[in-house]
Amino acid sequence: MKGFCSRLAHGTRSTACAITLSVAALIGQNNVQAAASNLIDGNSTISIDPFSQAGMSSWTVNAINQVQQEWFWFRVGNTAEAPINTISAPVVTQTLPRQLTVAYDLPGAYGVTISYNLTGSSNPGLTEAITIANHTGTNMSLSFFRYGQVSLGGNTANQSVLFGSDLSGITSVSQSGPNGRSFISAVTVAANRAEAALFNTTLASLNNGTATTLNNNMAIGPANNPTYAFEWDFSITAGNTKQISIITQVPEPSVFALAGLALAGLLHFKRQRPIKA
Repeated sequence: MKGFCSRLAHGTRSTACAITLSVAALIGQNNVQAAASNLIDGNSTISIDPFSQAGMSSWTVNAINQVQQEWFWFRVGNTAEAPINTISAPVVTQTLPRQLTVAYDLPGAYGVTISYNLTGSSNPGLTEAITIANHTGTNMSLSFFRYGQVSLGGNTANQSVLFGSDLSGITSVSQSGPNGRSFISAVTVAANRAEAALFNTTLASLNNGTATTLNNNMAIGPANNPTYAFEWDFSITAGNTKQISIITQVPEPSVFALAGLALAGLLHFKRQRPIKA
């Protein structure tokens, strides 16, 4: 390239050289955009492909992968749901190695933005702040799905999935595996429905071209290759948004054991409290 440009150093030849270099630069930019984005902090690395439904395809902690897939689907009205990467090309912004924002937007219709924040430690954590926007002039019925498959300790064998709920709806999912390994994920806005299943039952239903309603199976396992999914059914008023935050931890076994003891003590304390008449 250098020799080529030196031979075309004057007049229209310099213009041709500039065009050639510009095209090469654009090709390089497109190659960067097509690559997966990484979040890195301490002992944790997350890989996210914002261009396909592969989505979050790994979360390594101390070089061991804990996640096979996490991604999001949406449905407007009773149409078939689709992965959010079909809304538009992603706009990816990374301010720090541990922070990443991915935005999809269809002007005049809707948009979804996800902001990731990773914390690596003996108790690695990830916060995902999700904003769903209605760009239309009328109210919109929109269903939003979070699907995931976890591989605790680097495998998916002998795992159990359990959803947690309260009067507001479905608020958390946890997965436990051999040797005290665990995955715990809570949501700030309770989901309407959930589904614990074996791979790839739920994923196939999200991609089969018809509207899916999760079956509210709240637990599965111990089994090989369990998966989980949440469903939120929103009515978003004209020009407004809905927000969901997801807080996930993949603690080391010793940390999880201490957390379990603290929770057990709290539950015991509540059971022992006298009931007022």
